[in-house]
Amino acid sequence: PMQSPVKVACVQAEPVILYRAATLAKLADLTAEAAHADAQLVVFPETFIPAYPSSTWAKAFAGWGDPRAKAAFALLARESVAVPGPDCDRLGEIARQNGVWLITGVNEFDPSRPGTLYNSLLYHAPDGTLAQHHRKLVPTNHERLIWGQGDGGGLEAIDTSVGRLGGLICWENYMPLARFSLYASSGSTRTGSRVASATGAYCGGPGARGRRDPCTPGCARALDGLVVIVEKRASATQTGRTGVVRCRCER
Repeated sequence: PMQSPVKVACVQAEPVILYRAATLAKLADLTAEAAHADAQLVVFPETFIPAYPSSTWAKAFAGWGDPRAKAAFALLARESVAVPGPDCDRLGEIARQNGVWLITGVNEFDPSRPGTLYNSLLYHAPDGTLAQHHRKLVPTNHERLIWGQGDGGGLEAIDTSVGRLGGLICWENYMPLARFSLYASSGSTRTGSRVASATGAYCGGPGARGRRDPCTPGCARALDGLVVIVEKRASATQTGRTGVVRCRCER
């Protein structure tokens, strides 16, 4: 069991919307900032690269034969991250250069299935390798206009230098069997092993959207699995304000 404290950086930042290369550069700078503050685990929001397709975009994407809708999807696909591919490798290089565990939410482009995008979490180890890869199982509401269904990969916690890590994306946190899969693979959590469950975004739904306290669902999941929850929201503002929120996690 891990006994020493772990410093985690939850990065609340706006991407350079729909510009993959510029967003990767911004991610590199923020990761370096977090590592300079001694963070060992750095977590970015859901589909940080190149942007989260907000529900306000739904009408445009639902245009079906509308050439503008096709152009919008083509732009998102063009700026998405190919896995495997050079941008995925770049994320690994950022993790290696800073000596951190790096978890990034991306719009994923699968070179072997070029017609489908996925909402994915990528886990890069401090040596730069892609240690875990998870695609959101079932896109929520308007997201089904954009992303395909996940393949069930990555539904397990993995051993790392900061404890066992696993993650779910947004409304996946309301799927009992998906949560149980992570809990079951997390080791003897009830006897003191640390589990940091990194969610690609907030734990969605009424607790996050309809109440003033957005932590309610996350707190429930932490109690449910006896895990540490790292909870990040996708962010888009007119001002482009960013920030790194740091927390010291101890057993």
